Amino acid sequence: MDVLQLLDDVDLVIFDLGGVLYDIDFERTRSAFAALPGYNGMPIAFGVDEQDDVFFRVDRGELSDQAFYQALRERYGFTCSDADIEAAWCAILIGPFANAVAWVESVSALRPVVLLSNISHPHLRHALPHIEPIIAPMQRAFYSCTMGLRKPDPACFLHVTQTMGVHPDRSMLLDDSTANCASARGLGMRVIQITRGA
Repeated sequence: MDVLQLLDDVDLVIFDLGGVLYDIDFERTRSAFAALPGYNGMPIAFGVDEQDDVFFRVDRGELSDQAFYQALRERYGFTCSDADIEAAWCAILIGPFANAVAWVESVSALRPVVLLSNISHPHLRHALPHIEPIIAPMQRAFYSCTMGLRKPDPACFLHVTQTMGVHPDRSMLLDDSTANCASARGLGMRVIQITRGA
């Protein structure tokens, strides 16, 4: 998709990370959780738009790593170590898309660019060494686990636009989540929903 042709009247471009610049697969974590010792068979609601509240809470930074892993034990019956649970939690992470750096660089040459990601502290620790070249051309990176706000909460988008001094209707969001895109549109933001292979 040629975003560069759509930048008229746009003063800020907001990139999502997972599914847009960085390849992820929710099924990898669901399968890894299901394989952990003690798993009680409870359905694991963990996807791009539908998730159990515990996953929302860790994304907002409301749970420490240890509290998160304990909450998962209590919900899903896991009997393994924190390290084993973290490894399964981070199985979702695949790596940056091949064109991610070039794409961000081409857009940032024309407009200010920031990152806005729903991400937990463990995911951020594991991904950060691999995304540094992606975020290098950006003016700023906003992470839900450090903001205490998570998309699709409108306050999350408003925090970013206000921090950057841009009105929502002068900003553009690139995101793969239907819920996030709908929330941003409701604020008057320009939205491009990214689908795999787009």
